[in-house]
Amino acid sequence: MTKSGRQAAREALAAAQQEAARLARANEEDLAGFFSAHGRLGEVDDWLAERMAALTAQAEERRAVLRLQCGRALRAIRDRGQNVAGLAVMARMTPKTVRELIKAAEQDERTPESDDGQVVAGEAAVPGSAGGATANETAAAENAKPAVRTHDSAPVNEATESIGQTSAI
Repeated sequence: MTKSGRQAAREALAAAQQEAARLARANEEDLAGFFSAHGRLGEVDDWLAERMAALTAQAEERRAVLRLQCGRALRAIRDRGQNVAGLAVMARMTPKTVRELIKAAEQDERTPESDDGQVVAGEAAVPGSAGGATANETAAAENAKPAVRTHDSAPVNEATESIGQTSAI
């Protein structure tokens, strides 16, 4: 082996070692990013579960308020002389559902309230609400938005007013 051959071999080996060190540093950077992102994946799942639980509770409150509004409207029509069977045809739902909605509205109106508007006793779950929202929760949800009085004196929330009457409950 010649001196120039050994020199060329050392330079080639040093270049290969430098390239290997560069690749190792790049791999270290990428692996650090990978482990950081991978660790946060579980946090996203936790965040999503918390958000879904909060949104589900909000949706149940809104459904309860809308069911009460439906029941009040149906009861007002019934009080003007329409029978439940006729109401069911007009509302495109079963007579049983019409009766349940009217009953929920009547129970809500019979719930005693204190001077500050809070339900005192007899918090019954609103029929048809999957989350078992009570009349107190329903009243609190109704009070969250400014109420507008309609011709039959039933409060209608401005947030739900644009939704209109729907046949699906």
